Amino acid sequence: MLKRRCTAAAVVLSLALAAPASADLIHFFGHVDGSQEVPPTGSPGTGTCDWVMDTASNTISYHVQSQGTNGSIIAQHFHGMAPPGQNANILHNIGTGNPASGMWFYLEAQEADIIAGLTYVNVHTTTNSGGEIRGQNLLTARVYCSGDGTGTACPCNNAGGAGEGCKNSSGSGGVLAPFGSASVGLDDMRFDASSLLPGQPALLFAGLNAVNNGDGVTFGDGLRCAGGSVVRLGVRVPDAQGEASWGPGLSGQGGWSGGDRRFVQAWYRDPNGGPCGFGFNLSNGLDITFAP
Repeated sequence: MLKRRCTAAAVVLSLALAAPASADLIHFFGHVDGSQEVPPTGSPGTGTCDWVMDTASNTISYHVQSQGTNGSIIAQHFHGMAPPGQNANILHNIGTGNPASGMWFYLEAQEADIIAGLTYVNVHTTTNSGGEIRGQNLLTARVYCSGDGTGTACPCNNAGGAGEGCKNSSGSGGVLAPFGSASVGLDDMRFDASSLLPGQPALLFAGLNAVNNGDGVTFGDGLRCAGGSVVRLGVRVPDAQGEASWGPGLSGQGGWSGGDRRFVQAWYRDPNGGPCGFGFNLSNGLDITFAP
């Protein structure tokens, strides 16, 4: 399986994404290191932290992992609300697992500050009990134009699950997710697709517009979500699990700079037994504003 990762960057990435109203799923990513501790620890350790926030259920699914710390992990927490360079109280206890995955039920009143990037992950060790490595949790992308009934209806009543594209012949909808920061300077964003058809080509593309105000229009067995001066970012053949990956290092090919907004989607073949018989389908869309 493709693993979700989340990192907190030493630089603050200011990402103002005006997402379509139907977007409920928001991705965050952060680079974790000793330079972000207050004061900095000089630790050689690094880590990653990946979040998916569901604003409908007030939940955050997370995956945190680290390596190279001077000491053994004795605790890990999410803290807030504070920008980089400031300390804040514990919001959620992650535990000591490495990697560690789980779910945080946040309070509705916390949502705006979380989206604004005012939380961070702190990894405490036997060497640095107050925290050896830390990273800010920064918004990278919003899911929009899912084939789950929140926008335009799928072509033949083939709605997928929440946040998925329209259902394909596997019984699920294709899912596109970002991993890495939205920093053009780092250029570390990767796009992972899952629930596609094994062995059937998939094309990743990016456009300047969200089609039909972000609700998409019917196209094949799915919804076309991204349009306007479309750039092709490469064809991949999904593995036996129906998974494919593009990047990192896509900024040159995509032609985006800091401050640019792009709408990204995967278009894939489904020639045998597709729900509507068109032979192709699409994933959900991703709405991304890139930082310097």
